[in-house]
Amino acid sequence: MNTTSSMTQEEGIIAESIDVINKFVQFLLKLYDDFGIDGMHDLVDPDLDTLESIVKNLQQEVDKLPISPNDFSLENKKISLAQGLLYAQSMITNVRNKDTEECSRNRSMLKNNQSSLY
Repeated sequence: MNTTSSMTQEEGIIAESIDVINKFVQFLLKLYDDFGIDGMHDLVDPDLDTLESIVKNLQQEVDKLPISPNDFSLENKKISLAQGLLYAQSMITNVRNKDTEECSRNRSMLKNNQSSLY
């Protein structure tokens, strides 16, 4: 297999993963921004477990991403994806616990993480 086409395929997979995770994070942030912690908690309370399940599934997909050992740029993006999902998981937990301060901190970290992916 040609290394160039392999790299292009890896970059495509990473770009697709970034897009999917970015859309999920945007959804999570929009819920928080539009409804606040109480509204988000009331709106999605029974489904907080579903949101956590989505995060876990996305984390498993990130773990499976094929990265060439010497491609540090893609490796950094993979790490950023995993980190963003940890922030998302933390935000969901803090919504469940109605911890406004931590939710606000998670929101900032998620926003910063998103900008590091592009």
